Amino acid sequence: DYAYLITHVINKYGLESLVGHSFGGLSCMLSLYENGYADLKKLVIMGSPNHFMLFINYFLTHCKISKELHQSIERKFKETTGQSLDYYNVSRFANKLTMDGLIIHDEDDAQVPVSHAYNLKKLWPKAELWITQGKGHRLKYPEVINTVCAYVSD
Repeated sequence: DYAYLITHVINKYGLESLVGHSFGGLSCMLSLYENGYADLKKLVIMGSPNHFMLFINYFLTHCKISKELHQSIERKFKETTGQSLDYYNVSRFANKLTMDGLIIHDEDDAQVPVSHAYNLKKLWPKAELWITQGKGHRLKYPEVINTVCAYVSD
């Protein structure tokens, strides 16, 4: 649904840049993978995981969901989307990232390990990688916001 919404917004407003944080970053990459968008000039991915399973496992672990319910959720997901959870993986999406990019991730991110940013950088050579320190997952700091704004407005 997020990727569909992103696609709709790009089509409606003719965007040249996108910024996605966490699940939003993964959704941006999915939208671009499924729809192209040669006109998109810049993409910023912040604190984003390499695969959707990270979110599912985080949710299931913290809610103490049983293995049976976990399997039921995975079946329902595939039934609803037509894809297994493994489909939603940045290693599949990154080959469509032909635009310039900026990957921002904090080394102290407790929700998404910084290794995800390094992996995305390997898969997306046109992107710059900025590893911050002490900002955690949210990355809601003036220097991050100012850097993103400057990057997309250049």
